[in-house]
Amino acid sequence: MRKDSPLYTILFAFIISALFALLLGAVNAATRDTILLKQKIVEEKAILEAAGISTVGMSDVEVDTLFREKVKTVEYSQKTIYLVKTDKGQAFAFKYSGPGLWGTIYAIIAVDESLTRLAGISFTKQSETPGLGGRIDESWFKMQFRGETIHDTYPFIKVQKSSRTSGDPDHTNASVDAITGATQTSNAVEKLINEGLKEYIPILKALKAGEMV
Repeated sequence: MRKDSPLYTILFAFIISALFALLLGAVNAATRDTILLKQKIVEEKAILEAAGISTVGMSDVEVDTLFREKVKTVEYSQKTIYLVKTDKGQAFAFKYSGPGLWGTIYAIIAVDESLTRLAGISFTKQSETPGLGGRIDESWFKMQFRGETIHDTYPFIKVQKSSRTSGDPDHTNASVDAITGATQTSNAVEKLINEGLKEYIPILKALKAGEMV
């Protein structure tokens, strides 16, 4: 077959494309387990953090070991609840997501054993504006939720504007400070938390009452 013939060109392009496809498939297969493991560790860290357990400075192996020691997973009605042993008793954690300004915000919400206070919150994935809404991942913002009172009625938690720059220190007012310049993201986090609590608190009450198996 002549190299300058149309058939040769088509066949050559087909072979090269097939080789690249095989190579890409091999790379994906080789890295898939690593990617899944990293995602698993990110989630485990987020669950522990939301429950108030620090993983700072820990290796992935140490995080996984701690998670196995501290966390029990309960499946109920197609929902996953994490029972976390903490130095303050047991915390209940669950995944919840909601729309942000630029995309879905994925969070872990945890409540304390009494179901009257948040144990904390963490975020596993978000695409909010860096320096503005993206600051929901900053420690000062997340720490506000730790131990915050859950109001008896909806909205259970408010995220409100404030002149403070380091967060609301009052954990009895069912309110935390919003992020300056990120009103829509702050509102999105407020709605995410409240919708999550609205959906899961009844389930957690049933769990505490021993109605779930």
